[in-house]
Amino acid sequence: MVEWFDETCGTLLDHIDNAGIANDAFVIYITDNGWIPKEAGGYGPRSKRSPFELGTRTPIMFRWPRKIPPADRSELCSSIDFLPTVLAAAEAEGPHDFPGLNLLPQLQSGEAIDHDTLFGEAFAHDIADIENPQASLQYRWVIQGHDKLLLTYDGALG
Repeated sequence: MVEWFDETCGTLLDHIDNAGIANDAFVIYITDNGWIPKEAGGYGPRSKRSPFELGTRTPIMFRWPRKIPPADRSELCSSIDFLPTVLAAAEAEGPHDFPGLNLLPQLQSGEAIDHDTLFGEAFAHDIADIENPQASLQYRWVIQGHDKLLLTYDGALG
C-alpha cells in the first residue's frame, strides 16, 4: 500500500510540475487510513474505524515550493485546520471565525504547531436515524500531547 500511495502521489505531483504550476499550487494530501484489515465481522477493534491509533492518525503532506520549505514533522493537526489554512494561503477576505488553526505560519517558519488539545468522534457507517445523528455515535476522544481519553457510545470510559 505504501508503494501504491507513493506512486500515485508522485504521479499527481509530476502532473502539477509538468503543467508549470507547482510554485503556485498549494497541495494538501491526506489519506483515510487505507483498507480495513481482514477480520471476521468487518472492522477490527483497533482498525481504521476506531478511535485508536490506526483510526485517528494519518499522514498529511503539505507542498507549496515557494512558500513552505520541505520538512518532516510529527505534531498533531486536524482536518478542521485545512479550511483556515487554505483561506489564509488564498489571502481570502471576509469573516474567518471557523474552527481550527491556520497552519500556514508554522508550516512556513518551521515553528511548532500550537495545538494543545484535539477532539474527535466516530459514527457508525450506517446511520441509525437521520434526525438523530447521536444515535450513530460510537466514540468520542480527546488527545492532549501523548495522552488520549476515549469515551464509548454508551458513556463508558475506554
